Amino acid sequence: MSIARSNFEKRISTLKESLNDPAVADGTPAEIQKNAIASMLRNGLAVLAFAITEDFIRDRTAEILSGFSSTTVNFDDLSDELQQAVTFSALNGVLFRAKFQEKATRIPWLLHELSPIAHAATNITSLSKYSFGQSSSNLSDEDLTKILAAFGVANGWAAISKTAKRIGLGGVPEYAQAFKDLAKRRHSAAHTVATVIPLNDLVNSIKSIVGICCSFDLLLSKALSKHNTGHIPDKKTSPVVDTDLKLKFVSPHPSQTGKFREQVESSNGSILRTTKIYDSEHEARTSVGTKALAQGAYVVFLSSNGVPKAWETW
Repeated sequence: MSIARSNFEKRISTLKESLNDPAVADGTPAEIQKNAIASMLRNGLAVLAFAITEDFIRDRTAEILSGFSSTTVNFDDLSDELQQAVTFSALNGVLFRAKFQEKATRIPWLLHELSPIAHAATNITSLSKYSFGQSSSNLSDEDLTKILAAFGVANGWAAISKTAKRIGLGGVPEYAQAFKDLAKRRHSAAHTVATVIPLNDLVNSIKSIVGICCSFDLLLSKALSKHNTGHIPDKKTSPVVDTDLKLKFVSPHPSQTGKFREQVESSNGSILRTTKIYDSEHEARTSVGTKALAQGAYVVFLSSNGVPKAWETW
């Protein structure tokens, strides 16, 4: 299983629980000290909300960069943008991150991290994890589109929005703006102590975070799969689009306690259709995962309210 994905699931779960804690909610207007503490705690959670998103994008991209098949993909098969990223951009990323290393270990660290860049043309399975979004402190919305485009995914934010709608997170009007709002909230909370962030803004941001991260991962995983099966995508002539994704869903049965449904999209994609019922979540995960792997599909695990809580790609 993806370590980046596992870490994300744990962190987003903890963030949800934190937002339900009474300590982050305002009291009555007379409770001045409680409200001051709650406001400060919400500011810290706003910083963490963006960090959770940012870390997942960076870490999952790093995993994808180490997932190319050496028997199928050559360096020359990579898009110009990807070749530039794993060389020039990676070099800038390593040099930027070197400033944060301990002085005593900085040179050994640097030499180790320069090796994947120097051998990028001959070692396709170990491209530098510093290739994208590592030459500055924070990711921008443009960083996500650059990553997706380099792997052959066209119209990055539009593809994310369309994918999010398919997985039950279409309620966010504009995902590019949602990312900008997360970043703006983080910046204000980190640099202006007097910033006041409403609790509802943070609660509502959970949907945006999951929608961005899950959709980004599904699209990038599909792009990697196309590379590794010899169907090298190009964002102009043969791009990866959301309709390339084959999806299966696992969700709790609404009326049969303890049972779980395997679901697929209807022909028009508007609703999910149940194809099988399992006696436990473990049985559903195992069986649906096996079928999805054989069919080249990905699995999205839904909570009881129809919102993704986890997903799996291959």
